[in-house]
Amino acid sequence: MMLALLGLLSGPNQVAVATEGGFLLKVLHEGRVAYVRTATLCSREGRLSTVGGDALLPAVFVGDDFSIAEDGTVTSKGVVAGRLQAYVFNGAPSPDENGFYRSPERPRTVPIAAPLRLVVGDAKLSSGPTPKPQETVAPTVVTAPPAEPATADALPEVLPDPAYLAEGGIEVALNPETELDTETYTLGQIATVYAKADMAPRLSAAELGKTPAFGVKFTVDRTWVVSRLRLAGLKVDKLRLIGPTRGKVVRKGQKLTHDMFLKAALDAVAAKQAGSWTAAKDDVEMSVPTGSLRLVVEGVELGRSEGSVTVAVYVDGRRFNSRVVRLKNTAPIVDLRPGTIVNVRVNAGGVQVTTKCTVVQADAKTGQVTVRTQDTNALLVGKLAADGVVEVQA
Repeated sequence: MMLALLGLLSGPNQVAVATEGGFLLKVLHEGRVAYVRTATLCSREGRLSTVGGDALLPAVFVGDDFSIAEDGTVTSKGVVAGRLQAYVFNGAPSPDENGFYRSPERPRTVPIAAPLRLVVGDAKLSSGPTPKPQETVAPTVVTAPPAEPATADALPEVLPDPAYLAEGGIEVALNPETELDTETYTLGQIATVYAKADMAPRLSAAELGKTPAFGVKFTVDRTWVVSRLRLAGLKVDKLRLIGPTRGKVVRKGQKLTHDMFLKAALDAVAAKQAGSWTAAKDDVEMSVPTGSLRLVVEGVELGRSEGSVTVAVYVDGRRFNSRVVRLKNTAPIVDLRPGTIVNVRVNAGGVQVTTKCTVVQADAKTGQVTVRTQDTNALLVGKLAADGVVEVQA
């Protein structure tokens, strides 16, 4: 048995890989999706598979002469044929007796990048699925990977048809939605392209148009893709979509939570020493373009019990949008008309004295109150506290 395994490892068209960093590779085993930590990969009927005959998912088409890098990039005949995807589970599933992992949990899909990597050439088959040698067939097609790593939802659910591709056909799997921060975009950024080796890179690199303005979702379908590829001088008579029939292209942005607006508003109110205020209501997140972000308070309006603060959003020094933050005063509402008798708390040198004074003037917006002492007729200026007492710092 050990001699047989060593023979498999030494095959000219086989590459042994093992995962490092806690991720798994996805394969199609006996008609069901499964995951493995180690595998010996080869070209089987033009498709990257384990020597046991389990096709790698998503599909990558390679010739007999191929290589795999530590970041999962697969190269065949000098052309990038695809990229292995890393699958990460929140809970660690256990392998069965043949080394296959299965879990009812849907894993996250991430690119293979530090701290994740592949150990190429040193995989231990004894800890992975038992291989079954099968004769391989040279391929006629390769797949051009997306220019940016696809998410789990963007991966094509329908596998390409090798026979159709071998006849010169082109298959495109559109991402349901792609966020871009570039001014223009290519087919490879919004889809996975399957075609012959000489066509796949050209198709993937073809520019389709300008990225839509922020907040606009542009719909891409077969008609749009074909027309733009023809304008680029590419022959695409035999092009069909697999998976989603439409995709969305949006400009990448950043999210501002309502708490960020609220903090800016409360800081502005506190600078005016205007009593105790809190949010009157919650609000939704705001999406803004990527860039250097700054919140600027443009106006403060405070009443006796309610107020509002206008907070503007600046991105890279330009005003993008604004939000009015509604506030309410949490301090008790006290009748502070001139002539009203109120309790006054005077704090002086660590000593606190409480007395009664007559209101001379009150500013409902700022909470500042001027009172006159009843015994000396001295004027004191204080602030209405949460307990309804005018607090004076002497």
